[in-house]
Amino acid sequence: MVVEPQLTELIGEYRTNIDAKGRVGLGGFRQHFEDTVIAVKMDGYLAVMSPAQFRIVSEGIRQRTAIDRPEQVGRLFDIEVQRFKRHFYSNAFEVSLDAQGRMTVPAKMREELTLVSEVVWAGSGDMLELWQAKQHDDKETLWRKEGGPERMVHVVTGQTPAAAMPPAGPADDGAPEEE
Repeated sequence: MVVEPQLTELIGEYRTNIDAKGRVGLGGFRQHFEDTVIAVKMDGYLAVMSPAQFRIVSEGIRQRTAIDRPEQVGRLFDIEVQRFKRHFYSNAFEVSLDAQGRMTVPAKMREELTLVSEVVWAGSGDMLELWQAKQHDDKETLWRKEGGPERMVHVVTGQTPAAAMPPAGPADDGAPEEE
């Protein structure tokens, strides 16, 4: 019998420190994982997910990049597809959690992502993100300055922010309403 993987919503934020050996605790997020996680170096952060979630992500990538039919052979020569696959899979690694619920981030990843001292675990729905704290805070500030909260409507609904907003009522100019 095949058991479907249990996926969970990973929400919230947890600030902690990474030690000199690269060990970092998952805090309250630990309860959502078994003994191993898959970590993938992304653009500025480390994406951490369960092996079941990684299989789902990997299957999605495979469906979009596979070369299992003659009409897909062009993908072999698509430099962007090959670069993406190479980057994604060569920067993924399986990590066992220790008895204290910590994972050890390999030195190469710590160096490339500047994961030293204070770090932030950020829930991202179906996976976690591990950020260097200052970079996380800078990205959040920039996102807000660029209108990120207003643009969330587009991400969720596919509509432009203006189209998703209810029509504006009459302007309140401070004058009493006429009857």
